[in-house]
Amino acid sequence: MSCGCSRSQQLRKVNYQGDGLRAGMQWDEPDLGKLQILIDTVHGDSHPGSSHLGGLADEAKIGVYESQGKPAVYAVTDICDGIAMAHDGMNYSLASREIMSFMFEIHALASPFDGAVFMASCDKSVPAQLMTMLRLDMATLHVTGGSMLSGPNYMSSEILYGAGDKYVKGEMTEQELMYYSRNCCPSAGACQFIGTASTMQCMSEALGLALPGNALAAAYTTHLTRYARRAGRQIIDNVKKSLIPRKFISRKNFMNALMVHAALGGSTNALLHLPAIAREVGIAIDQQEFDAINREVPVLVSLKTGGQWPTDLFWYAGGVTGADAGIEGYAVS
Repeated sequence: MSCGCSRSQQLRKVNYQGDGLRAGMQWDEPDLGKLQILIDTVHGDSHPGSSHLGGLADEAKIGVYESQGKPAVYAVTDICDGIAMAHDGMNYSLASREIMSFMFEIHALASPFDGAVFMASCDKSVPAQLMTMLRLDMATLHVTGGSMLSGPNYMSSEILYGAGDKYVKGEMTEQELMYYSRNCCPSAGACQFIGTASTMQCMSEALGLALPGNALAAAYTTHLTRYARRAGRQIIDNVKKSLIPRKFISRKNFMNALMVHAALGGSTNALLHLPAIAREVGIAIDQQEFDAINREVPVLVSLKTGGQWPTDLFWYAGGVTGADAGIEGYAVS
């Protein structure tokens, strides 16, 4: 695809006001003639899984610029189940997936973009973006926000699930409660256990929608920022090759994701999200398929909460030494 026949350039021919409005954001004539790339994140001060995504968006912008494209960053922040828990706020949790997905679609189609990079870390935002990616007739790529640093003695945030109750019952001192509160979430990133957030990051990669090795990359390292920059470069190549996910994703991709889910001992909430993602490309997945695969594929890793280790250590054990070495030549196929 040449820039001249791209969606952005075709729409410029029917909407001259758009050029003038972009000039108000310091876009000049060469910018307007480039492939235009949406970088859509859930960056915000909503929770640790989203607070660092602005920096990753900046890295993706650099990658787009390096490949002679023009990036534009949009955002729809998400909510955190951990913060919404124990009050009526939790009633908004699953509904937020649909609303975010609609907004990501609106961002992509209401402006003349040629491709998009989506970034998220957590429970509802990752499936919302994957749903949108398979809904769009557009080259898209996903960047997962990675795992937060584990606390002292491999502490992870689920330790607070019952801590408040123990404190109220007098089974835990205030000093102990404060220690856990101050140390269980020591960095940005998704919670350090294979809950819905980490599971759906792995599903993004297993479906072939994220760069190999991206899922659960430690959020506090430069490895993750390199994934984001490479995604900015890769999306330009995918646009030129018309690599549109909804046109190459098949049932095999989803069966691969279900096997990875079983091997990780992933969250049961994937039973809500994977069928919704598959439905965007006319693929039906039922609970019996999850059951059948889980009866055949054993759990291969010991990840919290059912296992021993936090997810940031899991990524270090396999991601850096393996998948990271081959990212530069990545192309969706």
